[in-house]
Formats: sequence, structure tokens, C-alpha cells
Amino acid sequence: MLKKYPQYRRRDQVLYVMAYNLYLAGKKNGAVRKYGELVKKFPKSEFAADAYLALGEHFFNSNNVVKARTAFERALRTKKEKVINFATYKLAWCDYNQGEYADAVEKYQTVIRRSHAMRKNGFGEDAMELGDEAATDIVLAFSHLDVVEEVYDYLREVRDEEWAKRMVGKLGAIYDSQGKHDLSVRTYRFVLKKYPTHLDAPMYQSKIVTAFTRMNDRARVRTEMERLVDMYKPSSLWAKKVKKQGTEQATDAIERAFEYTEGTMRQLVTDYHAEAQKSKKAGTYRLARDIYKKYLDNFAQTDVCSVYETCEQARRLRFYYAEILYSLKEFRQAAEQYDVYVEEDPGGNFAKNAAFAAILCWEFIVKGEKPITLPDNARINESKGKRKKGQIKRTAKTTVKQIDKTRGKEFYTPKKIPADEISLANACDRYVDRVHGKSVDPKLKDQLIEVKFKAATIYHKYFHFEDSAKRFDELIARWPQNKFASFGALNVLDSLAVREVWSALNKYGRSFQKNKYLMRESKFKTSAAKYVEGSQFQLYMGEHMKAVETEKRATAKKNTTGLEKSKQMYAASAKNFLNFYKEFPDSQFTPISLVNAMNVFQAADEIDRGIDAAELLLKSYAAGDFWTKIEKLPSVDRKQKQVDYEKYEEMAACALPGFYVGIAKFEKAAQLFEHFAETYSGEHAACKLDEMLQNALIFQRVAGNTKKVLELRDEFAKKYGKKKKYKKDLANLAWQLALTYKASGQLEKAAKAYNDFPNRYGSLVDEQQNFESLYRVAMIWEELGKSAGDMKKIRRKISDRYDKLKAKDPLRQNRQVVRAAAYAKFHQIDSAYEKYGKLKIASKKGEKMKKELMTMKDQLTALQQAYEKLMKLGDPATIVRSLTRMGLAADKFATAVDQSPTPKGLTMDQEIFYRKGLEEQFIFPYQQGAIDSLERARGVSFKEGVYNQATLDAQAALKKFKSNEFGEIVIMPFHASESFAIVGD
Repeated sequence: MLKKYPQYRRRDQVLYVMAYNLYLAGKKNGAVRKYGELVKKFPKSEFAADAYLALGEHFFNSNNVVKARTAFERALRTKKEKVINFATYKLAWCDYNQGEYADAVEKYQTVIRRSHAMRKNGFGEDAMELGDEAATDIVLAFSHLDVVEEVYDYLREVRDEEWAKRMVGKLGAIYDSQGKHDLSVRTYRFVLKKYPTHLDAPMYQSKIVTAFTRMNDRARVRTEMERLVDMYKPSSLWAKKVKKQGTEQATDAIERAFEYTEGTMRQLVTDYHAEAQKSKKAGTYRLARDIYKKYLDNFAQTDVCSVYETCEQARRLRFYYAEILYSLKEFRQAAEQYDVYVEEDPGGNFAKNAAFAAILCWEFIVKGEKPITLPDNARINESKGKRKKGQIKRTAKTTVKQIDKTRGKEFYTPKKIPADEISLANACDRYVDRVHGKSVDPKLKDQLIEVKFKAATIYHKYFHFEDSAKRFDELIARWPQNKFASFGALNVLDSLAVREVWSALNKYGRSFQKNKYLMRESKFKTSAAKYVEGSQFQLYMGEHMKAVETEKRATAKKNTTGLEKSKQMYAASAKNFLNFYKEFPDSQFTPISLVNAMNVFQAADEIDRGIDAAELLLKSYAAGDFWTKIEKLPSVDRKQKQVDYEKYEEMAACALPGFYVGIAKFEKAAQLFEHFAETYSGEHAACKLDEMLQNALIFQRVAGNTKKVLELRDEFAKKYGKKKKYKKDLANLAWQLALTYKASGQLEKAAKAYNDFPNRYGSLVDEQQNFESLYRVAMIWEELGKSAGDMKKIRRKISDRYDKLKAKDPLRQNRQVVRAAAYAKFHQIDSAYEKYGKLKIASKKGEKMKKELMTMKDQLTALQQAYEKLMKLGDPATIVRSLTRMGLAADKFATAVDQSPTPKGLTMDQEIFYRKGLEEQFIFPYQQGAIDSLERARGVSFKEGVYNQATLDAQAALKKFKSNEFGEIVIMPFHASESFAIVGD
């Protein structure tokens, strides 16, 4: 077109389009020539300014700033606002590239002002695009003027606060990239001060830390790092305020804050640690130490690291922290961190090293190693004067204190273990159990044994034998053939025995007995058996004492439930002692176990089993025979003496007859009582011989063997009759003889024995027994049918003896005394009652009839008063008899009046009136009185359990008045048993 139409009026436009397309096609030189031709031939063309801009851009991108500046300046000649504004913007970049930073700032500012003006003049929002670019790029120019606040103030004025805030943040990054770390810090400080809750605040603070790191200002690094964590960690005030914004951006900011705080610290401390290992300078080690601590204090908690999935990193840094502390010889802190690491991650990558290093640290501490504070420039020598990692101090068997069996358990009272030694023991346990719990590596075997032995000896040294035993047992169970096995096992048994820790002694003793390697040694085998037997016996004794205490408490509180529980506990205890016999039939403790079983079965009311235990002991563990076995044991192992076994045998022989009494085999019991009295002798016998002989007599009497009773009475009198202290016993035997005569039907002899008793033995026994003897005489005489005179004498004898008692004498309330006195006094009223029973109202003459009636009424009143007085004694049987007689007597009076003849000379009406008067005045009232007395008799009978002839008479009489209330009278035979007791029981 240019060649064909050289005079074309729009030739300038064709040149511009051609140049533009050539440039796009990559033919830049051709394009430049065409742009040059356009501006040369058509300097006033409307496309000239755009051509200059294109040339300026080409030269600028080709790093030819001079030619670019010339092209941009010539573009300014146009009147096009957009071209002028863009040319000015590019000239600002030319100034910047030529180091004219102030001029660049000025031109950027011109672009910004013109952009604002163009928008106002109708160019639209597009006009501000270049202004925004200038407002961004001006920051780079400002950075070379080393300003901060001015940038913020200017941008806020020409743009807005948010823009200014963002661009100043960018300025800080520019300063940082330029190596102007102080200005970077100043810039970030400015933003943080002005906008403390800025969402990028954590990032800015982390950049401050980075800046000081690059300036090698370690003091400020430490300070700013602490500031970073304290101000922007998840629980910080900043985080709480940002969270309240409730926006997605706020949530993201909090997550980024954790990344900046945790990530910056982690990377920083890793770098410092590496530098410390390289430089060996103490100051760098300490700086890394402090950052590690800060990190762990804030980011190692599970509730924090689990949220952000950094727990594994936290554990790794804890191990590195411990390593730094170890290098600084701060062994206590190092040990604590190693311990925590192992506890948190026993299967972790560093667990083995950490557990091992912890032992070394605690060994240094126990030894008294003091921390060393070196100058910052001092070099750290990790092995100087110290054992290298890999060497644990060996513990010789000779350091373990042997148990002195001659000392009591008080000597071996556990002592307080220093806290550091407990920590060392715990570190040893962790190393063996948690870190290498399943290890079968033969290379580690000796080391693991040494470490476990070390832990055991620590507890043993301070007499914590149970804790020591636990570790020795673990060592033996895991490595039964090691050199410490039998030594440790025997030490465990000796130590627990001297402290009387029976449960643990039994547990470990039985455990060791299952170890075939330990049981190869005969000495150990014997010791283990001895300790197992002894401890098992003591454990059973402990269970028995619990039953005893339970019974005591229940008895004191009258708690029936508690008493029942104690019986159950006794039964279980007795079974335990029998189990001991079954498990250890040849043990020196078997006889006493059988004695205990016997006694406890008695307490549990299992008499038949008590008999079995006693007879087993007497049959299989006779003292003489059994001692021949036990005396062969070493003297130090003999806990029983021959006299002990003799005592056990006597105890069984003493208790056995009582057991047979308990199951009502009285003849067998009597034979055993007699056998004991004949077989054993001396004051130290388990039971008193005189009492055993008396008991033999008592139960021969109960069994009905009168002949044997007399023989035993004579034998006792022969042995003990002349001794003053046995006078009461002779009285008891006399009483038993009387009982025997009565039981065998020899009533005359029985009556005589009872009648003589008060005169011969009355002063030796309680007075109630004298009353009882006279009462029994009266009962037997009644049975024999003695004369009325004899009966009157014996009853008066009883009554007079009672009347002689003082008014406040307790015997007046004694049941036996009252029964005897009431019986006697009741029969003393018999004559008056019989005389009353013969009275009649038979006369038809008025005065005489009246006299007969009043005589009968007066005698009835006298009888009633006598019976009322008698009832005050309180004997239930006599009260029933008295009330019955009072009722029968009242009924007799009413009947006599009712059946009395009618006086002569009365008309029919008078006769009716007369009879009605008798009914109202005498018959009905006395019949009601009879009913009341008889019902009282019946009530007392039922209440007190008294069923005698009087009860039957009262019930029969009541049937007359209330025939519908009473059926036929049936009474069951009732036999009051005579009580007996074992003497001395």
C-alpha cells in the first residue's frame, strides 16, 4: 500500500499499524525502523506519541535507559492525557533504574495526581489503573530514600488507609530483600504499633525475628522470638480478638499465625542448633536451648499440637532440647526432658537414645555433678571429664546390703529415698521395660540386666523391699539364668521376710518355685519352701484376725448382720487352715493350723468340722512323733519348739469333748473329759484337770450313767476333797449327784440330797441355789405323795426363808427364788380356799340367808386380796394359778347366790323383783369379775408361755360363759429341760 499509494493521506496510520504488527511478530528491528520513519516523516501525526511510547518501551526492555528516556520525553509533547500519564510513569522507572530515586518518586506522584484528575474529568475508573500501579511501584522508589512513616502518610492521603497499610508491609519486605534489616524492623514495628490486630501481624513479627537473625543480634533474636510466641500463639490476646471478627479471613489468619510462630521457632532453633554443633560455642548452645524451651512451653501440649498435627515435630524438638542441655552439662533439666520424651513416645525414633541418656544424666546428678556455666565464646567439649554415651556405671553385687536376720523388722523400716535416686530408678525401668520391653538382642542383654539390677538395688538400699522385689522378679523372669538371678531371688525372700510383708513374700516365693533354674540349687529350694509355708500361714492368720475384729465390732454395736458376717469369715478362715494342712502336710506350722481350724470352726458353729480337725491332729500329729521330724531342721529355720507341739496336742484334747457336747453326744464327751483328766497333768495343761473331771461327771449324769457319776464323785473327792479351794466344786458335785438321782428315778435319794444341800453347802453357793434345792424337795415330795404335814413344813421353810430376805435384797427379784417363794405361799392359801369352797347359801329365812351370803362374800374378798398380794411376787406360773382361783371363786359365789332358795312368804311379783335384785347386785357383777380374772389368767399364760393345769381350768371355765369363743382344749406336753454348763466354759 505504501509503495502503490505513496500519497495516501493516512500513510502515518499505515506505518503505525505495520510497526505494531511487526513487533508482535517478533520482528522488533523492522518495527523500530517503521516507528522511526513515522515520527520522522509525520512528527505531528496523532500516532507519533504512541510510536514514541512503543520505542521507549522497546529501549527500556532492552536496558537502553538513555534512548528510552528520550523516547518517553518526546511522547510528552502530545496533548493526549493517557499518553502523557503513561510516559511520565515510564520516565519514573527510568529515573529509578538510573538511581534518581527522588525524581522517580516525584514522577510517580505526578502520575497518581494526574490519574485522579483524569477520573474526575470523565476518563472513568480505567484511568486509575496506572495510578494504582504507580502507587504500588512508588514503594520501591521510596525504599531507596530509607523512609517509612512518610510512605504510609502519603499513600493514605492519595489512596486510602488499607492501601497504605498493605504497601508499608510490602516496604518492609523490600527493605529485608535489600539487606536493610534495621529499616525492615522499623517498618514492621510501625505497622504492628499502628495495627496491633492486623491479620498479618504474626508474619510481620516473624520477619522481625528473621531480620535480627540476619543481623546476628542474638539477644534481640531471643527477645523478639519470645514476643512472637507470647503475642501470637493460639491462646494469645491477638488470637482472641481476631477470632471475634468471625470471618473466614480471621480464621485463616489464626491458622497462619500458628504456622508463623511454630514454624519460625522450629526453623530458627534448628538452624541455631546446627550452628552450635558446628561452632561449639556455649552462647549459641544456650540460645538454642532457650528457644527450644520456649517452643516446648507453648507448642508441645497435646491439646495444641494435636489440632495442628505437629506433635511428632514437638517430640523431636524435645529430644533435641535434651541433647542441647546434655551438651551444656545441665544434667537435671536434660534428664527431665529425656524422661518426658520416653513417656510420650516410647516407640519413637529417639526413644532408645533418650532413655539411655536419661540414665547417664541421673547418674551424674546422684553422683553430685554440678552444672557448669561457660562464657558465650567458650567451646563445648561433650566428653571432657565425663563418661561417653554408651557407658552406664556398673553395679556390683557386693553393693547390695545383705539382710541381717537377727534384727527385727523395725530396723528395716523403709527410709525415704532421695528424689534423684527414685528418678534414676524410674529411668532404668523405662529403659528396660518401655523402650526395650520386647528386645531379644543378645548384644543388649547384659546391659539390660545391669540396668534392671541397678533399679532394684536402689530400692533395696533404702529398705523398700517390695519395690526392690518387683524389679528382681522381673529380672529373674526375663533372664532366669543370669548371674544375678539366685542372688536376687534369695535377697528378695530374705528382705520381705524380715519386714514381714507376707503377701509379697508368698507371691514371689511361689513365683520363684516355678523357675526351674532357681530350683536347681538345693539351698535356695529349701529356703523358698520355708518362706512360702511361713508366709502362707501368716496370710491365713491375717484373714482370721479380720474375722475376730469384725466380731468384736459387731458385738460392741449389737449388729446381728455383722455377727453373721463374722461367722462366714470364721468359716472361710477355718477352711484356709485346713487348706494349709492339705498343701503343707509336713510343715512345722501344720499342727497349729489344725488347732486354729478347730477353734475357728467352733466360732463358725461348724462343730462337726471342728471335731474332724481336732481328731486329725491327735491322730497324725502327736507331739512326740512329729517333733522327731521338725528337730532335724536347721535351728535358724525352726520357729516351733517341742513344747509348742505338746501344747497343740493338749489344746485339741481339751477342746474335743466340748465339741461332742455341742452335737449332744454326752457320753462320748464325758469319756473324753475323763480321758483328758487322766492323761494330762500339771498346772500348765491346756484345760484345768479338776474342771475336766467335773465335766466328765456332769455329762455322765446327763447320759444317765448313775454308777459312773458316783465313781467320778468319789474320785474327785479323793483327789480334791481336802483342799479348801475345791469346796465349791464339791458343792457342784453334790448338786450333780442330786440331779443324777432324780434322772435315774431314785426320788428318795434325790429328795434327801436336795434337802441336805442348804445345810452342808449353802454357804458355798449362791442363795438362789438354796431356794432351788428346797423347791425341788417340795416337787419330789409331791411326786412321792408325802403327808400334808411334811408338805406344810417344807413350804413354810421356803416361805420363811424368803420373808427373812431384806426388802431391797436383789434375791427378791431372782427368778428361781421368786418361783420357790410363790409356790410355797400359794399353797399356804390352800386351806382358806378349801374352806371357802365348802360354803353354801341354803337357808330360806331372811336373816340367816343374809348372814350366809355376807360370810361367803367376805371370805371371797379375803381370798382375792391374798391372791393379789401373792401375784406381786411376779412368778408367771403362780399368777396364772392365782387368777384362775380368783375367777373360779367369784363364779362359785355368783352360782351360790343364783341357786339360793327364795325367802318364804313372797308373792310372785315380789319373787321376780327379789331375783332381779340378786342378779343386778351379786350374780352379774361377780360373773363378770370371774370372766375378767379368768381372761387375765389366759392372757398371762399365753404371754409368758406358761401352760399348766390352771391354764386348762381357766379356759374350761371361760367356755361356760363364752362357749362360742373356745373349742376343745388341747395342750401339748411341755418339758422344761434342766440346764447344764461346762465348768470353766
